[in-house]
Amino acid sequence: MVIHYAPGVYVERPRPRDVLVGVRMDIAGFVGIAEKGPVDKAVALDGWPAFLDTFGNFLPNAYLAYAVRAFFENGGRRCHVVRVAADEVRTGLDLALAQPADRSSSFVLSAAGIVKGSLVIVDQSVATTTAGAQPADRRSSIVTDTGGFAAGRLVAVTQPGRKIGFAMPVLVDSVAKEIRWREPLDAALNLTLAVTLSTSHRCRRLVQSVAGNELVWRSPLDAAFDPTKAMTFAAGAGTADGTIYDEDGNPLLSLKASSPGQWGDALAVSVRHTRSAETSSRPRPAADLPGLLSVGRIVGFAKDAIVEVLQDGAPIIRRRIELVDIRERRLVWDADLPTPAFDLAAAANGTKPIRVRRHAMALSVRLKGRLAETFSDLDLPTLADPDLSPVNERSKLIRIGRIAGPAYALPDPLLPLLRNGVCSLSGGRDGIAMLKPERIVGDASAQERRGVRVFEAVDEPAALAVPDAMIEPMPAVAFAPLPKEEPDPCSLCPALPPVAELPPPPVVEATPDFSPDDIFFMQSGLVTHCEARGDRVALLDVPRWRDRPDAYDLDALTAWRQRFDSSYAALYFPWIELTDPLTLPSGKPRAVPPSGHAAGCFAWTDFARGTQAAPANLALQWAAALPRSIDAAEQEGLNPAGINCIRTFSGRGIRIYGARALSSDPQWRFLNVRRLVIRLKRSLYRGLQWAVLEPNNQIFVDAVFAQVEGFLETEWDERRLAGRTADEAFYVRQIVTEGSYDHGEFILEIGVAPVIPAEFVVLRLSRTEDRLGIAEDTAAGGAA
Repeated sequence: MVIHYAPGVYVERPRPRDVLVGVRMDIAGFVGIAEKGPVDKAVALDGWPAFLDTFGNFLPNAYLAYAVRAFFENGGRRCHVVRVAADEVRTGLDLALAQPADRSSSFVLSAAGIVKGSLVIVDQSVATTTAGAQPADRRSSIVTDTGGFAAGRLVAVTQPGRKIGFAMPVLVDSVAKEIRWREPLDAALNLTLAVTLSTSHRCRRLVQSVAGNELVWRSPLDAAFDPTKAMTFAAGAGTADGTIYDEDGNPLLSLKASSPGQWGDALAVSVRHTRSAETSSRPRPAADLPGLLSVGRIVGFAKDAIVEVLQDGAPIIRRRIELVDIRERRLVWDADLPTPAFDLAAAANGTKPIRVRRHAMALSVRLKGRLAETFSDLDLPTLADPDLSPVNERSKLIRIGRIAGPAYALPDPLLPLLRNGVCSLSGGRDGIAMLKPERIVGDASAQERRGVRVFEAVDEPAALAVPDAMIEPMPAVAFAPLPKEEPDPCSLCPALPPVAELPPPPVVEATPDFSPDDIFFMQSGLVTHCEARGDRVALLDVPRWRDRPDAYDLDALTAWRQRFDSSYAALYFPWIELTDPLTLPSGKPRAVPPSGHAAGCFAWTDFARGTQAAPANLALQWAAALPRSIDAAEQEGLNPAGINCIRTFSGRGIRIYGARALSSDPQWRFLNVRRLVIRLKRSLYRGLQWAVLEPNNQIFVDAVFAQVEGFLETEWDERRLAGRTADEAFYVRQIVTEGSYDHGEFILEIGVAPVIPAEFVVLRLSRTEDRLGIAEDTAAGGAA
């Protein structure tokens, strides 16, 4: 480095790194079903608590959480997780067909994609109008149609030019077309004119069966639903939602859970309306323009805040702050103040100051009844940017959005649409039953990366697993809600009512019924991905055979193994039984696919011993037993086929007792050889990125040789390569072809001798003018 002694700005060309550093190979990737979390997005996790925080707890109809915990329990330190869920399907009621009066089923416009065991959210909104002479006591209304109205279901009462009101029916007489109210209707309503009544219902139902476009429900729809009127049906993954209303009863804010899933039904959001700052006009030599106001203090005011503007003798109006001029202490409005209603001259001379109050809101978020997040001093999102809010940036649980409506509307927590100012979210769906194999692997022809394809853009993972490819058929399960606790009439101090209603018990959706061909499709897609990337290994589980007396039949196992031939894949057998956290305290065991345990062994071996060591013969943690024992004689037949057996040893626990790849090429039959070569390729590719676009001269060649040879010598020193000397462990030579200099090509042939087998694996590093590539040289004895 040149040392400069005079002050000034100097430009120096950065030097390439002198030493190549090996990349990490202990990072794994998982694709599967989760309780919550982003869908089709790889999230890096540095421990089991991070998984719980991002993706939720264990599920009875999924294996992902079990695999990730097994990874961390067995030495893993970092992984990437991609959640998958079925796409949302929406349809409507086919009103051209007669619907069953008992509501036991529904004929829909299209049932495509909906399967038995799916969770469906059913919504209906109905409206009617008053007709004829109305009772003078306003305790009932005669309407044109009572279909869809039910006692105990809140009704919105609207009339042009009047604020929306609400009324609670106590009786609906469909014969007399009469609705009786708990309290008389608002006296301001003109009963000689038509009054519109509207209500809405939502329920969730499990699909018992699907016949054509008929959805048969496990239990009939609620009696409040009118089967002769429009309904909407939503299945697949869905996000729980809710609505906060303004002072006039109009929708103001949409609330949504941060990710799809039934977990969002346990969210309850309370809203408070606050006045967070006040100020007033200050004396001025000249009056302000109608579009701004000079004030005494601007602390607590910000752009886009809604304020009330008051002056004696003028009506109270609202404005949105367009700009806060800190230097001049001015508030600039989004619209001029009306004059002469507001006397700007009197405000300037101080005889009639104009007062300004900022209106804000506060949100409290509860999850399963417990306070989880609070947000105070919030301004409403603007109509121009309805999703821009600090809540959406900071909250792990909810997202809010502005609904089109009056520009200066504010939330009203006292509306009967909310319970004590609390909005309980509903409508969340896990999207498990409708999950398809193509959804897990991802469509190779689609522009959007989904499922396994998400890892095309994630470089860190060196091993991938899809444990939920092994999911087995399981029927849907619905739980009855807890009975309401009756108050004690003799209690002197009755308990306070809960802030929000308890969420309904979650529904366990049915699992998808994957056939052996479906499983092979997913696993072959995973292997194809790893081969295309060339820098990671697929960890494969073996399905349990439902069509055989022995679910772990060895003949079926051998036949399954023969369907794969790749050095980028490894197969593990049998499954592993562990204590299921969902059954505590009884601790009933559950058998899970072993790929998560295998990924943890990969990570521990790479961290503690190095990639050259076999990721095997380690005592497995979080493993209670094996559902099928493998003895030495059986392994003698399975090991040469590349099947990595998991065995129980007396006094030594449960161990993975094999480290073979699924390759028919003897040179690539050991996993540690494949992983060592992957590590070399990754390290060289990352460490030599500086070489792109460098002049192809002798200085450049010497620099590359020095880096590559230095790195390989370090690998040999650390016993990752075989050979008594460095010359026996590796070689590096430049390949010069006709025209290579003219085309800016630089090619190195790199031969390395893994510890096993003791023969060279040849890599070819090539640099064109703007790209660096590294591949295995199959012509020289390697394997692609």
